Amino acid sequence: MVKPKTTGRNPRPRIDVALIVMHEDRILLGEKRKSKSQGRCWDFPGGAIEYGESPHTTGLRETYEESGIRVRIIDEEPYSVTSDMIESGKHEITQIYRAIPEPIEKYHPKLREPDKFHQWAYFPLEELPSKLSTGVKNFLKKGYNPFE
Repeated sequence: MVKPKTTGRNPRPRIDVALIVMHEDRILLGEKRKSKSQGRCWDFPGGAIEYGESPHTTGLRETYEESGIRVRIIDEEPYSVTSDMIESGKHEITQIYRAIPEPIEKYHPKLREPDKFHQWAYFPLEELPSKLSTGVKNFLKKGYNPFE
């Protein structure tokens, strides 16, 4: 079991939102530069919910900030939720929603945060990169197909 990261008080999980941005038969992943908690890995766009922010607003904001893509979320409620114990001791609970680029012809990602990401790319589900984030791996273990 991963030992919790403590700061002298009860450790609390971080609540995140991630979007599965779908275009044709592929999903968008960003290759993170070496992160503090997981090293270099591929992840969905997303991030922490800010105080007073809805999960949908978080997903829209984070996806645009990170990849430059504006999207429409197609799920009212989370498509999936993961509870991820990261090797660094962090605990992240992630609400995952499906989304599509809007307008659809503007699906090409841009590298808007080069200090955080190396690149963005779309991948078919059966051809994902080998080094995936803990959250993406835990999502895939559930056996969901976002295109169904």
